[in-house]
Amino acid sequence: MQAEILIRDLAELNAAWDKLATLDAHKQWSQDLEPFVVSGSPRWEVLRVVG
Repeated sequence: MQAEILIRDLAELNAAWDKLATLDAHKQWSQDLEPFVVSGSPRWEVLRVVG
């Protein structure tokens, strides 16, 4: 799955990330995904998660 999202500017992107940081569901998603990504990498590419 690939998602492309258009934004007006970096302020809009920052506001969206700030909002994500307040969502418990996003925190759980991040914790669930963590074993499948390289920590600190600038690019995430998840092709398939087999579990």
